[in-house]
Amino acid sequence: MANSDITHWRLFVFAAPLIAASALGFMVPTYLPTLFAADVGLGLSATADTFRSVSLLEIFVIPFLGLLVDGFQSRRGRRRHWVLVSAVLVAVTTSMLLIAGPGITTVYLAWWLLASQLALALFLVAHLSWGAELSSSYNEQTLVQAWRHVLEKVGVLSALAAGVVVSQIRPQGFYLTTAEGIGWPFIVALLIFVLIAILFVGERTDRNADTGGKGVRSTRSSRIGVLIRLLVAAFAIAIATGVIGSLVPHVATHVFKLPQSIGFAYLALLGGGLIFVPLVVGLSYRFGKHRTLTGLAIANAIGLPLFYVVPGSSVAMFGVWLGLFGVGLFGGIFLLNSMIADCAEQLRLETGKQRMGLYFALLLATTKLGLIMAFYATQAFILHLGFTPFQNNSQVALDSMMHALIGVPLLMYLVAAWVMWNFPTDREQQGEMRSTLPERSAPVRGDLYTDS
Repeated sequence: MANSDITHWRLFVFAAPLIAASALGFMVPTYLPTLFAADVGLGLSATADTFRSVSLLEIFVIPFLGLLVDGFQSRRGRRRHWVLVSAVLVAVTTSMLLIAGPGITTVYLAWWLLASQLALALFLVAHLSWGAELSSSYNEQTLVQAWRHVLEKVGVLSALAAGVVVSQIRPQGFYLTTAEGIGWPFIVALLIFVLIAILFVGERTDRNADTGGKGVRSTRSSRIGVLIRLLVAAFAIAIATGVIGSLVPHVATHVFKLPQSIGFAYLALLGGGLIFVPLVVGLSYRFGKHRTLTGLAIANAIGLPLFYVVPGSSVAMFGVWLGLFGVGLFGGIFLLNSMIADCAEQLRLETGKQRMGLYFALLLATTKLGLIMAFYATQAFILHLGFTPFQNNSQVALDSMMHALIGVPLLMYLVAAWVMWNFPTDREQQGEMRSTLPERSAPVRGDLYTDS
């Protein structure tokens, strides 16, 4: 950072909108299903079917959002106008969900839910692409994505904290009050943070121009192979994350006899993923992104069986284990973001084609697919076991749930480590390619870089 124009303050300003965006993204699937099923009166079955259908449809539309972000630029750049437009769309569509009351139909829910989720996806793709183009440095790319990761998780923690506060103040009407308590303040915050980021953090005009395909060349098949390996790793990590997120509450309640510690369990996972971000960044600087990601995946695979020996009813040990596990669980996410950016940059340098938005859209769609598959497969598995959340369950069901919590993520982390092993794109190759960059054109107003 000493010789770079990128400062931590500017990175904070750039990533701050994610505090609000991630809080809203957490609110929709967490609090709105029960709100629409019970308070609004649509019923559990109709609400669940609507959310499921929208989630699946969203996955197929997201890649086209990436093409949209790549294909249309303004005089002031390629990404920032999309961030602003999508933030406004998130505000409008989420507001339409919050003002819904008794008498609305499932068509209303489906339309505005799909619109809000696509608006949020457009925002994330545009913001990821903007961040990926703030620096041409291999290491600084990781730092940009690390800042995004940290403030994204801060937003989730803020939403969780709001839920805890509301549950204490107004236990009756919890879901309606929580949705409103999170929704309206964070909608306003999102618009304010986006405006500040656009004013104080810009983008390079040279990113809008083709390179003419100059520089070190690889074959088309090798570039596609690199992208596929990254998407496979993302899919495997998403499945592991989805299984853990779905089963940890049941394991905490019925296996470790800690029914009051479910929120603490999620806090420990998120806390580990936040506290050790500097360590993960430092490891990536020293050993490279793909080696660090491989090491995190292997460490999680080795650490999962330790769940068998964590003392029952020990909140401290349970929290420590989850916190350490959170390092690998969430550390790999921002490393994958950074590696996708490197992959898209390689394509731009070699062919002159700008596909940053498309690549991030494919990563986002793949991750969502993995999470959805893990969630519904886990629910089907629980039903097959005859598990009942609020009753005593057989030891066979509890043991099977523990085996699934450990075995499935362990296998997925080994898959991620395998596809990252001997990854072909590293710091040296990126440095060689970036040395072929054409002379940078003048920065736009409000650019991250200055002429001073």
